[in-house]
Order: sequence, then C-alpha cells, then structure tokens
Amino acid sequence: IERITQRIIAARLADGQLAETNLTLRDLGLIRDAFVQVLEGIYHPRIRYPEEPASEQAPAPGDGHPDEGGPESADRSSAAEASG
Repeated sequence: IERITQRIIAARLADGQLAETNLTLRDLGLIRDAFVQVLEGIYHPRIRYPEEPASEQAPAPGDGHPDEGGPESADRSSAAEASG
C-alpha cells in the first residue's frame, strides 16, 4: 500500500498536476502517511476462523425455529391462546 501510494503521488508530481498548489514535499509526505494509515485500516488481513460443521451450527435467533422464540413462534402461541 505504501509503494502504491508513493507511486501515485510521484506520478502526479511528475505530470505537473500539483504544480499550482501550495503543498510542500513535507505536506505531501504527511498526506501520503494519512492515506497509507487509512488504506491499511480498510485493507488489513482478516483472521481466518475455523468453520463449524453444518450440523453443529446453531440457527440464528428468530429464524423460525419453534424453540428459538422468533416472530413465527410468537404468532403461533398467540393464535393458540386465542383458539383455546
């Protein structure tokens, strides 16, 4: 990320795109460091967690499983109370 960011800034300088700005080389270095910090935060490597076998994964709450107390089970219990 640092090399890419440095290459982009160097290309803009060489192309003259920053010629009419009041930015110093020190300013560009600070800007580059800020970009690198943000981009590293966005594109940092993720930790790989071991996957659970499908049979051991618990259903998400409210997915309609009657034992989970989701919205569907609440509707059924309300209907059962009303009819009985």
